[in-house]
Amino acid sequence: MQYAAKQPDLVLPLSALSRLSRNSTKQLRVLEFLLAHGTTVVTTNCLLSPDTVGVRTRPLVKPDSYDLRRSMKQARGLGPTDLALNKALRRQG
Repeated sequence: MQYAAKQPDLVLPLSALSRLSRNSTKQLRVLEFLLAHGTTVVTTNCLLSPDTVGVRTRPLVKPDSYDLRRSMKQARGLGPTDLALNKALRRQG
């Protein structure tokens, strides 16, 4: 979280929001902190940033915490903003 506070426009890829915390109260506090500091959170099924919210349409992708790249490769059901960000993340490594 300290890194996110110092890095504007950070993109944080996660398999699911439960990777932040299993406790919903803590999860929302961490998510609020990240968004307040300009972080974009990308999961296999949603995109959350300070100015954009996107959700994959059907079919939803099963999150895979062990192989995040495999679940992020599935582009079906992504909106145009999600798709562009997803492609940029895949190019980064």
